[in-house]
Amino acid sequence: MTTYTPLEKAQAFIDAGELDQALTTLDEAIAGDAEDEALRLRAAIYRRLNDEEHLRAAALDLERLSDPTSADYVEQSIIFEQLSDFAAAIRAMMVATDLAGGPTERNRLTEQHVRLLLTRGDTHSALELARKQPKTWRWMQWMGDIAAQAGDYGLAARSYSDSLTMLTDTTTPDDRFVDGFRARLLLARADAQRRNGQLEFADADYASAGLLTPTDQMIPFNRGLIAWERGDHDAALKLCRAAMERASEPMQDYMRRALLEQPEYEQILKAIEG
Repeated sequence: MTTYTPLEKAQAFIDAGELDQALTTLDEAIAGDAEDEALRLRAAIYRRLNDEEHLRAAALDLERLSDPTSADYVEQSIIFEQLSDFAAAIRAMMVATDLAGGPTERNRLTEQHVRLLLTRGDTHSALELARKQPKTWRWMQWMGDIAAQAGDYGLAARSYSDSLTMLTDTTTPDDRFVDGFRARLLLARADAQRRNGQLEFADADYASAGLLTPTDQMIPFNRGLIAWERGDHDAALKLCRAAMERASEPMQDYMRRALLEQPEYEQILKAIEG
């Protein structure tokens, strides 16, 4: 007769969707000998149940591990973020980064650390952390994103420029895979330049990005806003009207909100919708 371990029984219950039975099996096993794999499996079930009580129980199980790995601390960080405990999420991510197996994994987790800091609104710490990283196009993009969130649009534009230069230097012009990254950087720099009053540069970047992503209707829409700010109202209305007509309904709603939220653009919406 085949004998199954508690973990094998619990996994069978999970596969059958019988989570209560799986928890009962794991509770009994952990009460006798709290093996790390049993704690990890029970934490995974608690996470699937996804309410505050079970998420906190999952975090406690992961904290009980005798030999936690980087992945375990990443799981803790995710749980704490779901609980809106960003301080704990950041602490767990820092430990996960310290335990990471190599530079690629460490870099990925550092990016997650920066993201958590930005979610928390701590742009100062995020910028300091980003400055300590290798000078790559990816980290210069992060510098731009952080500066933009902090409202330092001059630094944001310069960082995006550095990122674009590094991306160009490390790739070939005919590499279509890179086009998406290049377009994203051009759009980000254009937005920073527009907010910084550098309208001509912003318009040129929007035009360049439009060559890479011709179906993105936010590009002609934003070029219309620039035309309006420069006093060319006819061109502005033509661009914004065409963009809204081609956009999907959710995108149209977003465009309307963008026009309504800034008083200087309300006349555009009135003219388009009559």
